[in-house]
Amino acid sequence: MTETYVVRIVSYGTLVLAVVVGAAHALGFLEPVMTWLKDYGPVLAAVLFSMIAIILNHVSARLDGLQSNLDRVDSVNLSRRLQQLQDKLEAINLPEIRQFNSPHDIYQYWTQRLEKAKRSVDDLTWGHYPPHYTATDKEALKTYVAYIPEVCGRNIRYREVMTFPNIERVTRARDMLDHKIHNYHLRYYDLGNHKSMPPLMQFSVIDSEEVFIFFYREPGSESGSDELRLAIRHPVIVKLFADYFDSIWRVATKLKQGDDVDKNLLDKIQAAVEKYSPPQKPAPASPASASQSKTT
Repeated sequence: MTETYVVRIVSYGTLVLAVVVGAAHALGFLEPVMTWLKDYGPVLAAVLFSMIAIILNHVSARLDGLQSNLDRVDSVNLSRRLQQLQDKLEAINLPEIRQFNSPHDIYQYWTQRLEKAKRSVDDLTWGHYPPHYTATDKEALKTYVAYIPEVCGRNIRYREVMTFPNIERVTRARDMLDHKIHNYHLRYYDLGNHKSMPPLMQFSVIDSEEVFIFFYREPGSESGSDELRLAIRHPVIVKLFADYFDSIWRVATKLKQGDDVDKNLLDKIQAAVEKYSPPQKPAPASPASASQSKTT
């Protein structure tokens, strides 16, 4: 016999006894036995309290079980709702965006990102030569460029498309070709003298996972203080820039593919650049400084 049946029998028995005692008292049948009841009153009270305790204990157990079930149901519902929310957030696939305050900052992060590159780098270096306003900007650029051979040495494909607005970029291209790095590939997109063209956005895609976007205001960047320099992780956005790079790569002219290098073409490019953008000569010394140098 289970606990439920025992409690039911005790409850019903107590109820019947209470009805019988109440009826007997109303009809005067209890008068002859009142003396006996006085002698066993404490025992009867103890039995009554025990019955009440049994009933209350059963009710409490049932309430605890009900609360436990409710807690378990609430926990399951909460867990399911949290999982549904996480699934929805993952479906939205929000882009991860980093913003940089200066060329130095983006070059620094870019170099750090190159250290973790695993498969490929696509670099669109075209348009006007980017401004570097401080010595730290220039130093960060040198560090990034100097790291490219090491990246290619890890069997990572590095594709770069350049245009040549000035001698500085020609010098950079020649330095890269002189390294004779098999995994570095360079192509040339002819934009003439860069005089009549809109600002062109430069960008780089690493491992088809992250795109760096910068230097889109030249010419007339107004110190570049408001220009956005971004690193973005989002499969659709990165795929857009990767596809755009591929479309430019296909129509660009080869300067280096593997070990095949066309230095004659680079010589012709340099001769053309020197005509429309000759190297800047150092400013002549002032008369005062000249006379001072003679005396020293």
